[in-house]
Amino acid sequence: MPFVEVKTDPWFFFPVTAGIGTAVSGAVLRFKPLIFGSVVLLVFPFYRVFVSEEALLVLYAGVIVVSYLIPGFLLRNHES
Repeated sequence: MPFVEVKTDPWFFFPVTAGIGTAVSGAVLRFKPLIFGSVVLLVFPFYRVFVSEEALLVLYAGVIVVSYLIPGFLLRNHES
């Protein structure tokens, strides 16, 4: 029985997978910036359809900054 080849776009599945993990981490830590970052990661693949291929890497870099770096710095400086 031959396998069916499914063409998938990694630009779609990686942010969704990372967004789910970030949402779980934000919920466990009860840290709203991390939850906001997960929403950005989950929305990005659907917004990506409207962006040209040339601007994709710049947009992806912005998504990483908003979803990981900013919440990470805020979490580091956050007092429990």
